[in-house]
Order: sequence, then structure tokens, then C-alpha cells
Amino acid sequence: MNSEKYSISQDTIKNILGYIDSNQIAIPELQRPFVWEPKQITKLIKSLYLGLPTGFMAIWINNDVKLKDGTMSTGKKIIIDGQQRISALRTALLGKEIINKEYKKVVQKVAYNPFEEDVEKMFETQKPTHINSSKWIEDISIFFKDDNWMIDFMDEYIQNNPQMTKKELSAKIVRLKDILTRNIGIISLNSTVKLEEATNIFILMNNEGTSLGQEDFIMAKMASDTEYDGDTARKAIEYFCMACRKPSFIDELKKVDPDFVQTEYYKKMEWVKNYRFDVYIPTYNDVIRASYTHKFRRAILKNLVELLAGRNFETKEYEQEKAKESYNLLKEGILSFINEYNFTQFITAIKSCGFVSSKMIGSKSAITNAYVIYLMLQDINEVPKIHIKQYVQKWYVISLLSGRYSGTSEGTFDKDIRGIEEKGFENYFKEFEQAVISDNLWNVQLIQRLNTNNVNSPIYNLYLASQVSSSKYSLFSNNILIRDLIENKGDRHHIFPKEYLRGNGITEQTVYNKVANFTYIDKTTNIDIGKKPPKKYFNEIKERIENNDTKGIVKTLEKLRENLQDNCIPENIYEMDYRDYREFIEKRIKMMSNKIKEYYESL
Repeated sequence: MNSEKYSISQDTIKNILGYIDSNQIAIPELQRPFVWEPKQITKLIKSLYLGLPTGFMAIWINNDVKLKDGTMSTGKKIIIDGQQRISALRTALLGKEIINKEYKKVVQKVAYNPFEEDVEKMFETQKPTHINSSKWIEDISIFFKDDNWMIDFMDEYIQNNPQMTKKELSAKIVRLKDILTRNIGIISLNSTVKLEEATNIFILMNNEGTSLGQEDFIMAKMASDTEYDGDTARKAIEYFCMACRKPSFIDELKKVDPDFVQTEYYKKMEWVKNYRFDVYIPTYNDVIRASYTHKFRRAILKNLVELLAGRNFETKEYEQEKAKESYNLLKEGILSFINEYNFTQFITAIKSCGFVSSKMIGSKSAITNAYVIYLMLQDINEVPKIHIKQYVQKWYVISLLSGRYSGTSEGTFDKDIRGIEEKGFENYFKEFEQAVISDNLWNVQLIQRLNTNNVNSPIYNLYLASQVSSSKYSLFSNNILIRDLIENKGDRHHIFPKEYLRGNGITEQTVYNKVANFTYIDKTTNIDIGKKPPKKYFNEIKERIENNDTKGIVKTLEKLRENLQDNCIPENIYEMDYRDYREFIEKRIKMMSNKIKEYYESL
């Protein structure tokens, strides 16, 4: 960045807080509420009291926008770094409410002890002991308000603490109030800084301890927009995601943000309080990406930054009408995303093809993109409504089979969206399916990908989904479904017990923890198996059936044979010990691949 694009200056804390109160500078709330711990606020106050440097804040002057009459409107200033410090000062010095991690409005108060000379002991986060103490002043914000009450306050304090003189107390209060005169460095990025540059600066400056991206800058930009209701849309995204994690938050919103409760967004998300989010728990990133891609038919997120700024990609100018149009379209996307019918029907489709737990959702991109496909198909009339769920299921499963959306995938999904727009969904889907589904997939690619020890692997989760969707029972059981064990966090059992393999020289974790060595089994049976080799405990099960001792297990040898097939256990398991482990893994991987193939063909 060259010197023409930014300037460095200083201003007092008093002036900066005034600019914010007069709305000359907007504080975007980033991707989360105020996240500083109380001790960080107190540390900041101590630094300012001592006159120590407290860092810079960075401000970006948003792009100028062309109005209807052709004139230009100067963009609003946005804090792109320093939000937490400024919010800390507003709550500690001015008594302003902040939104904490639980989305509750609170004031973080700092107590002050004029008797202390050591600054480390002079300021503390307010506690009940401070309120009940005559020496501690429970809230320093009283010194930064109207001074008319000061004489009475000082008289009362000295009366309760006669060892302090009025002159001494006055001097200490003056020094404390000098905090407002301290300077903060300001880096001002002007409107010639391109959106992409401002986004990158935002990400770099706010990246300490948190991984930020394009979506974070979008949330910041939305929070600073009051003209097109972007700030309310940003709240809708935040609140919906919070409610997905904690459904009772919907009712708490009536106290947290009563104004928001009156909005269309709240009415659309009120259903969340009665819903169990057990499969797909979206983040603000998911909501932004899906809402944008669904309505704008694009998936490259940096374009949304430009569109919300009013960028007309044809004229290359920033226009008020384009910004308004973009915010309205994004609002439609958000409302579609949080709509009860859309969300619950989509989850029904995902669960009915075997994905019944959030721990089975290894790829967040894949499920979010599948939801976009669902929303798009609801918009268009190309596909009969009765077939939408089936198409969505197959799209999702193919995505996992191909690893299509692993890693950085927005370019791939952007290509998919454009292909659907150009060729129609059914034609594009046929091409998509033909490109992925092949003998090579089943006989080579899946074999390689199942040879892993990653239990969060999308392919392993596909195998589990194949068992769940066909209502298979866990190993040896005649009544416990694999679905039940997954949903209730049941035991995942080493078919060749871990301690047995280690005791026989197979000590590498990556070897004995192959996913092909895992199966779901009820806890009691798992305990009985212990460290036994497979040929011992499988034969013991067989003998129990022959002796009619079938409590808790399958009742007949025929049912046992079916149960082993359902769980992809090779028939010669009855003769296997540690020397056959590698052969077992190879055989079971092939059986698991065939199971996934049967599953896909059944969708």
C-alpha cells in the first residue's frame, strides 16, 4: 500500500468515543460479540492510567457511492481493527452496555482504590467486596459523567475514610480522569483503498488467536450499514446461529434485543426454540455463503463484499441502487435459509439417507452446498417437488464420494452453480454423476480412501450412513440398531482388540486404529470381549447360539451370518488371529466399498 492510501495520526480517547456516539465512526461487531475477559479491560485501564502505549486503531473510509441524482455520497468510517479496545473503553469509562459471549447486555465495571499507590492493585474488575468496601470506589465510570454530583460524592467518601483528605482525593480523581486525554494512534485508510485490500487488512489485523476470512469482513460491513438494514441482517445471522447451538436463546432475545424481536427475521426463526439441532449446526459462515450463493447464483464470496458496497460490475462504479438491491437480495437469501420448512425438510432428507448425527458431518462445505442446491431447486420448477429430496441426497453423497468440496472449494462450487444455470439442473447433474460414478471409484478410489485411521473421514461416515439408512443392527445384536448407538454415543469396538494387537507386536496406532478395524457394538458385549482374539470370541458367540444362550445376541446361526454380512465381517473371521490382521483389513475394506456402492444405488 502506498502513502496516498492511508494516513497516521493521533486523537484523544475523549474525541474518539465522541465520534462513535455521534455515529461518525461505526463499530462493526465482527463475527462475534465482545470477547475480551474482564481482566483485559482492567489491564487496558491500568496502561492508560500510566500513560503507556495502547496500540493503534485502524479506520477505513468506506467506498463513495453514486446516488440516484448522480452525486457522490462519502462512505462511512468503519473500525477494522481496535473494536475490542474501543468497546472496553465505552463500557468501563462511559458505563455503556456491551453484548457478552452469551449475547446478554452487560456493563463491565472497573473498581478503583484511591489508597493504593501500586497501579497493579489500584484497579480491579468489580466484585461484591468492592461494593461493600468504604475504600473501594465500585465503578470508575462515575468520574466520566456530569461533574455536578462530585462535591457530594467526595464529601461522603472522606466522611467514610477520614484518613484521606479532600485535596488528596481531588488530585487522584483528576489524574484518573486524565485517561480521556490520552492519545490513541489512528491509521486511516481512505476510500481509494480497494475493497479487496481493506478485506485483507481487516483479516490480518484481527487474526490474532482467531482464523478470520472474507465472511468476517462481510459481517463487519453489514454491522456498519443502517441505511439498507444490513445491521439487522447481521444480527439475524448471529442470533440464528446462536439459537441453533442453544435453542432457548430465542426466548432470551426478548430481553436481549426487544427491537429485533419485532422484525421479520425473528418471526422466521422463532421455530428454532422447539427444534433439536442434532445434524447440521450452521455457523455464520455457512449462513452467509448459502444465502449469497442461493440468491446471487455465485459462490466466490469476495464478490459479495463488492456487491454490498454497491459495485456495478458492468459500469465498474459504486452505486446506491446496486447496494440497496444487493442487501435486499441477501435478505431474501437469509430468510430462505432460516425458514422452518426449508431447513427442517432439508435435514429430513439428510437424516433419511443415514446421516443422523453432527459427528457424521465431516465436510461442512458439502452439507452447506447441498442446502444451497435444495434452496435453488425449491425456487425453480425444473424438478418435481417430490424428487427434490432424492436429488439433494444424491448430490450430497456424490460430493462426499468425490471429495469435491474438500479444502478451498468455493471455486468448484461456483463452477457447479454456473453450470446449473447454463444447462439446467437435471442435465448438469447427469454430467456430474457420470464424471464421478465409475468402476474405478468403487474398486480403486474408495479402497484407497477407506484405508485410513481417520474416523472423521467422509468415506467412513458414508459407510456408517449406509448401515444406518438400511436399519442394520450392531455386531452380534438382534435389537440394537447402529443408528441408536451413533445417536447415543455408543462404543466403537476394535474388531481385533487394540491390546491384543499391541501384545502381539502390532504397536503402531495408525495400523491398529484403521477404520476397517472398527464396528459399533453394545457396551456389555464389548466388555465381555476384552482382549480376546477374533477367532476366540466369534466362536464363543457361535457356541452360545448353538447352546440357546442367546440373551442380548442374535438368536440363530443364520441371523449371525446375516449380521456379519451387514457389518462387513469376512466369513473366515472364525479362524483369524493377529497374523491375519492385514488380510482382514484388505477384505473388510472391499466389503465396505461394496456396501457404499449398494447404498448409493439405493438412493
